[in-house]
Amino acid sequence: MMLRMDFKLVFAAVLTGFAVITEQLFRKVYDLVPYSFIDEAFHVPQAVKYCNGTFHEWDPKITTLPGLYLFSLATHRLVGYKTCTLFTLRLGNVLLSCLTFVLLYRILRRLKMNQKGYSRRMVLWHAFNLAIFPVAYFFTFLYYTDTLSTFLVLLMLDLHLSSKRNLASLVGVLSCVARQVNIVWVGYLLLYSFSKSVHDYLTEPAMRNTMKQLRKKNTWSIVWSSKIPAEHLIRMAQRIIEDTYSYIAVCCLFVGFVAYNKGIVVGDRSAHEAVIHLPQILYFSAFFCVFTLPYAFLKIFPFQRYIFKKPLMVVICGLSFAAVIHYNTHVHPYLLADNRHLTFYLWNKLLSHDVLKYLLIPVYVFGTFSLYDNVEGTHFELATWTALKIALVPQRLLEFRYFIIPFYLCRMHIRCNDYRFLLAETIMNLLVNAAVLYIFYSKTFYWPDFPEPQRIIW
Repeated sequence: MMLRMDFKLVFAAVLTGFAVITEQLFRKVYDLVPYSFIDEAFHVPQAVKYCNGTFHEWDPKITTLPGLYLFSLATHRLVGYKTCTLFTLRLGNVLLSCLTFVLLYRILRRLKMNQKGYSRRMVLWHAFNLAIFPVAYFFTFLYYTDTLSTFLVLLMLDLHLSSKRNLASLVGVLSCVARQVNIVWVGYLLLYSFSKSVHDYLTEPAMRNTMKQLRKKNTWSIVWSSKIPAEHLIRMAQRIIEDTYSYIAVCCLFVGFVAYNKGIVVGDRSAHEAVIHLPQILYFSAFFCVFTLPYAFLKIFPFQRYIFKKPLMVVICGLSFAAVIHYNTHVHPYLLADNRHLTFYLWNKLLSHDVLKYLLIPVYVFGTFSLYDNVEGTHFELATWTALKIALVPQRLLEFRYFIIPFYLCRMHIRCNDYRFLLAETIMNLLVNAAVLYIFYSKTFYWPDFPEPQRIIW
């Protein structure tokens, strides 16, 4: 009882410290930029219209559904604010950031506590490191859709892991109202539920004799095997439908929306046309390696063994990645024109270089191996790889914000109960956050059409 109370105090202290520091940084950012910045120029006026009850006016440059503005309207009414200001709109993200911290702990507790060597304090540390993940943390201070979108997707995952699938599906709908691309993560849970249902059914006592006969085959070989009695296939299908119908319903509803809207994007579609952009997976693999660098060292020896075991596969991957980079790289006009984003400098200094872009191929191969190794053998394997491809490949624009939810869902499966690696990750995240905020504070320049100084963000 004393240990349980002791942990509650630790959790409360960590969460309070996180909230206080985040709120102080929020005020610093607001004092520095007390005006709408980049995408806020569209979001803030639209939110103010909703707060004033003007729902029929819509800025055509906004391409997402009005989930963010409805959230702001609800929270402002709840706390008694009669008007929406830039300060109060941004402040809502600070609240969401703290709630996201709690969700991260709840999800990680369910994923990690049945693994050897994990304690609640270690899980809390993992959650803290994810809560200060630099890309997601920075957008806490601006009125962007990312913080709400991430919160809703994680809430959906938490409810699913709590066996509250109908509620999770409802939150999935809300997440799509915040950002349409979140339908991918509804599909992620659908595939996860499908995979887990099949596995759970095949490991039940009623299937024991059949499994013994097919013990040398993997799960999917067993599913397609003609040796499974028809009655078992029918029962398994019933189980799958019971576990997935609510997510299927959300996906069908979304298909109806796309048909009615004649596309996924609302408003101006010219800048958000879907393409096949395979290098996005490579960029994400490198991104994942960089932000999980302490844990990447744990993958070095397994990767070496894989190279010696399957050298031809590694060579084929490297050559395939080179072909993808050469023939399938897309460059969005925003990436070339907007020097307020770090991706602008990454592209101009590295990714567009005739030689350097190919020198990154070993990083891409290692990153892909690391991603695969984290989820291999889990029920999330099929769902993760499918969702990653659907979420990232159609995106023409290289934008770090698109990596936030994929990063969270992949980082959660890293298996490490060594405090030294957790400490290294904490230090790395704090240093990166400090560096990005320093650049944001100190580096200014002016655009001809904007009187305010421009700054660099992710």
